[in-house]
Formats: sequence, structure tokens, C-alpha cells
Amino acid sequence: MLEVWIAVKTWLIAESIWIGPLTGIAAVVLALKWPFKRDKPTQLAPETIEQIKPPQAKDGPALTIPEFIRLRRELKADLEQELAVQEAACAAHGRGEVAEAEVRRMMRAVPDNAGRNMAELYSTKGFVARARQAAVSGPGLEALRAAHASSRPVIFVTGHFGSFNAARVALIAQGFDMGFFYRPMHNRWFNRRYVAAMAALSQPIFEQGPRGMMQMVKHLRGGGVLLIVTDVNAHDGVPLDFFGKPALSPLTTARLALKYDAPLVPVWGVRADNGLDFEIVVEEPVPASDAVTMTQEVNDRLERQVRLRMDQWLWIHRRWKDGTGPLAERGTAYPGEVRGKG
Repeated sequence: MLEVWIAVKTWLIAESIWIGPLTGIAAVVLALKWPFKRDKPTQLAPETIEQIKPPQAKDGPALTIPEFIRLRRELKADLEQELAVQEAACAAHGRGEVAEAEVRRMMRAVPDNAGRNMAELYSTKGFVARARQAAVSGPGLEALRAAHASSRPVIFVTGHFGSFNAARVALIAQGFDMGFFYRPMHNRWFNRRYVAAMAALSQPIFEQGPRGMMQMVKHLRGGGVLLIVTDVNAHDGVPLDFFGKPALSPLTTARLALKYDAPLVPVWGVRADNGLDFEIVVEEPVPASDAVTMTQEVNDRLERQVRLRMDQWLWIHRRWKDGTGPLAERGTAYPGEVRGKG
């Protein structure tokens, strides 16, 4: 077969002088291509496909390499921007009470805790296994179990302190069928992965908005348990005290507790000194009164926890951003209207 092909090739090259340059080139190309022509695509063995396929995450939502690079760049840019204001925040709300050296230490420790939270969120299997083993204690635990046993809804309230996801996982391990209410991220690309990671920890989860609110109310009416992270700059909130400064604070959590006769229970996922383990502290329920008084009590309890462990709170999320200004002025009149009405 090889001899025939060589003979044909030699003849075509020789005759190309007579049949014209263009035809000769075409003949040479066809002659060179013909021996390597395949009628069917190559079929790879299953083990070969397994070896060359893109790597996938063993647990949690997977990211491709380009997605990971893009995510890392965006998070780095956001962190650098927020770190620029962190020193001012620490100075305004902590300096005078802590030494300069402690402020400088916090500037490294706060991002460390934030980074650990992000890494844990995308390490679902390992994080859940560790958080489920966390010790759960506190003066509110017995009252909480009694309320749950009587099929009353329960609302846990927490903050960006330690690891609220650790508290969430540990309490689910204690038998509480817990839903989680979250604010979507502004970056839609990242938000898809954030929501997938949060859902991988536990379900149901409820997105802030009309649809999520309806789902959450249905969950509470059925005697469900809910966890809400409340230390956010709420544009529809009212300016209440936090570290001696006005901070827009959402009244929604307290309103839900009052409307559905649910104990409002502060809970904190305290990170251990080794950075890996947690202690879950369940405080006594906030006494039922009115939405403003109850929300101020939640702020006060969070502040006490932060003062005990300053480096575990997310100082970089600009809690006091709109504590003064047009949004604060809009909400200023509301506390006087509702305080004391129950």
C-alpha cells in the first residue's frame, strides 16, 4: 500500500508541470492528506476522558479556573477598598478604649476572620462536620427548646460576628428546622454562587424581597425556626444607637416576632482561638415590647459581644454609613410614634 501511494505521489508531482501550477498544488495537498484521512472521529476510552476532564470541587459549588480568577480579583478590589476605611472606623469607634497596638492588630485579624468565613462557605462538607460538633450553651437554650416543643415559631437574631453560619449549622444539629433569611449580593455573577453555597449548608433560604418575605411568613406560621442577620445598614430602618453612634437598624425582625408570637433569641457563633472551632452562645429571648425597643436591645447585646471579641466583628462593612443624612432623617420620626405601643 505504501509503495502505491509513493508512486502516485511521484507521478502527480512530475505531471504537475504539465497540468498547471494550481492544479498541481491541489493534487499534492490531496495526496498528502489522503493517507491520514479518518472516516470517523476518534473515540476516547472512558478512563482517558476521566483523566483529562476539568477538575471539579469535591463538595460545594464548583468554580472554573477563569471564574475563580475573576472572583479573586473582584474580592481583592473590594477588600482593598474597604480596608481603606477600616482604620478610620476603628479609630472613630474604638480608639480611646483600646490601645493603638490593638487597633493595628485588629486591622489584620478582622480580614482574617472574614476570609475564614468565605473559605468555610465554599468548603461545605468539612465545615458542616466541624460546626455540628460545636458546643451549644447559654441561658436561653431551655426556653428556646420549650417554645419549639410547643410548636411556636422561633426567630434567632445574629450579626456579622464570629461565624453566623456555624451557629446555623450547630442549631440545626440540635433539632431546629431552620430557615435562613439573606440579602442578595449586589454583584449578580457572584450572588449566584453565594446563594448556591448558602443553600448547600441548609435549606430553606429566603431572599430579601416580596417573594422571599411571603415564603418566610409561611415558614413562621407553620411553627418554623428562622435565622436573620440583622446588623445591616437598612435603608428602610431607623437610626438606633450602636457603639454610641446612630446606625440605621431594620425593625422587620422585631415586628415578625411580635406579630407571630415568636421568641426573639440572640445567638452568636463565637470562633475559638485556633480559628477552626466554635462555641454557640444562645442568649435569653429579648423581652416583647415594641419593635424599636426590641431592636435597640438586639443592638446592645451585639455590642456587648463585640466588645468582648473586637476582632470577630465585620468592621469593614460600614455599619454607620447612613446613620446620619437623608435616610436617617426619614426614619427619625418613626421611633417616637411606636415606642411603648407594644
